[in-house]
Amino acid sequence: MPPTEMPLKDGDGRIIPHDHPEIADCQNVIRRVPEQWKVQRADGTYRLSSMAFKSSTDEMSVDLEWWLKEDGIDPESFVITPRWIAAILWRVQEVRDLDFKVGYDPIAGGSNENVYHGEVWGRSSKSKQNALCNLSVWLVKMPDVDLALK
Repeated sequence: MPPTEMPLKDGDGRIIPHDHPEIADCQNVIRRVPEQWKVQRADGTYRLSSMAFKSSTDEMSVDLEWWLKEDGIDPESFVITPRWIAAILWRVQEVRDLDFKVGYDPIAGGSNENVYHGEVWGRSSKSKQNALCNLSVWLVKMPDVDLALK
């Protein structure tokens, strides 16, 4: 069941970055991973691209695992689509410990509607990207790809 408290919006109708009070530190967020984030190393092995740990315009799209499970939805089945072939998990407390905000940001209407959508807001420096990489756990593993930035 998605949060009952709706986040505030700015004058343009965009959700204001926030730490949502109904997203507990013990919960996980899911970061979807497309095929394009598979990078080949010089030795022929593969790693995950830094794109998985970077924010675009200081926000990273995630899904809220707790609410999916609470509604009886299998998170793995929900996040995997032809575009999104893998997924990683982050513990909310660990993300917040890196000075990111974790909030609810539902996508309404259209083919991308997702009431379980959230955001991780904040600037992702190289050190934060490395930290997020180290905190990552596969929910749905991309075959033959390491969770590493090097």
